Amino acid sequence: MSSKIDLNDIDIDYWTFDLGGYTDNLYKEIIIFDITREDLLNNNGDNLKEIGRMDSGDWDTFASILSEDEAKIEKKETENYINSVKEDDRDDDAEYKYYINTTYLYCENQYIHSVSSYEREEVY
Repeated sequence: MSSKIDLNDIDIDYWTFDLGGYTDNLYKEIIIFDITREDLLNNNGDNLKEIGRMDSGDWDTFASILSEDEAKIEKKETENYINSVKEDDRDDDAEYKYYINTTYLYCENQYIHSVSSYEREEVY
């Protein structure tokens, strides 16, 4: 088994931009990509392999692709993100349902980075 990837060796700005392009095209979805260590370290997003795509909030499918532990971690992160967005909207009189769009990047079963955006729909 190879050694754990040192996230300090990763160009996060590059991957934020690259993954953001995928996130911009999601609608109430999550997509998970896998990448080789070589491509990751060389900032080569040309060979990303899609290993999963699901509806936003479908943590059972997420867990079936990665693991129950990863799903719990990412579910909590998503809940925190929704809470911060709700806080930003607190002065708005409308009530909304929020959907988080996220592109995740993994390498050798290790979380590397993710980029999220959100959709909101007014609840009547």
